[in-house]
Order: sequence, then C-alpha cells, then structure tokens
Amino acid sequence: MYSYKRLSEISAVISIISVTIPFLALTIDFKLVEMPYIILFAAGIAAIGAMLQLKSTKLNYVSGRIFIAYAREDKEKVVELYNTLKKEGFKPWLDEKNLLPGQNWESTILEAIRSSEVVLACLSKNSSAKKGFINKEFQHALNNLNYHKNGMSPVIPVRLEETNVPERLSTVQRVDLFEKNGINKLIKSLRKIITNSSVSE
Repeated sequence: MYSYKRLSEISAVISIISVTIPFLALTIDFKLVEMPYIILFAAGIAAIGAMLQLKSTKLNYVSGRIFIAYAREDKEKVVELYNTLKKEGFKPWLDEKNLLPGQNWESTILEAIRSSEVVLACLSKNSSAKKGFINKEFQHALNNLNYHKNGMSPVIPVRLEETNVPERLSTVQRVDLFEKNGINKLIKSLRKIITNSSVSE
C-alpha cells in the first residue's frame, strides 16, 4: 500500500506530465485535428493526478491512531464518537471495536496508547468517579506520549457532559462534545495534529 508521501510524489509527477503534454505536442508539429485528442488525454492524466492527491490527503489523516479512553458507562456516547471519526477518515482505536478475543486486554490497551498520535480522554461524571484502569490509561498517555512539534498536547480532554477536568489535564484546552460545535472543534484539532505529524515523519 502506498504511503502518503509516495502518493503525493506520484500525483505531483502526473500533474507535471499533464501540463507538459500539450506543449510537447506543439513542438512536434501535430496536426490541428489531433490536438483536441491530445488535450483530452492530458486532461485525463490531470484528473488521475487529482484523484491520487485526494487519496494521499486522506491517507495523511488516517496514518495516525487516535486512542479513545472512556468509562464503561459512557460506551454509547463514545461509540458514536468513534463512528463519527471513522466517517471523517481518521483511525480511532476503541476497545469495544478493536480488542480481539484472546488478547491480553490490559497490555493490548497500553500498547495501543503508546502507538497512538493522540489520546482522547473522554470525561464525565462516570469517569470522575472511577479510580481504576481508566485513570491508568490517562496516566500512561501523559507519561509516554510527547507534545507534538506544533505545541499540541498528545492528550485532549473531551467532556461528554458538565464535569471536572483532572488536575494533570487542566492546563490543556478541553473540548465539550455536548456543545453545538464541539465535534467540529475536535475534528479540526485532530486534523492539525495528525497532518503535521504525518508530514514530519
């Protein structure tokens, strides 16, 4: 499967070729009756280049994993968030969707966090009341993931309802999914984080 960079390079070459063909045809002294076919051929090549560029942009978004940490009681809201991110071209990781039978769930989840570009810490009254593994997920993300080069945090506090933000996340700008434009703000931030991270690789 082609990477984001490789598809970008191919689409750039195709774009150059599509522009060059008509000028090359003029220098070779093609008959005027043949020019429309040559232009049509060049336009077809340009269209292929544009399609590859669109594909590479989408690959750019999905190349970074997004881990979703949440309290079990909030599963319905979180699955909806997962589905929305998938439709937007991202690659979210959710235990409900990605954890396979027979896997050691704790080590698999911690490894998924370490290999993610960003962790969404889904906060609610349910998560605030928890003192178990969800807090371990938050701590593991904060301890193992580095800030991105653009200054964005690798952990984003995502409030599912009105609730307090843990002290260690209080310095990071949160997003409230229960507000009208909450999901749009989150998607914008994720695109900024993952796009910049993918390009810098």
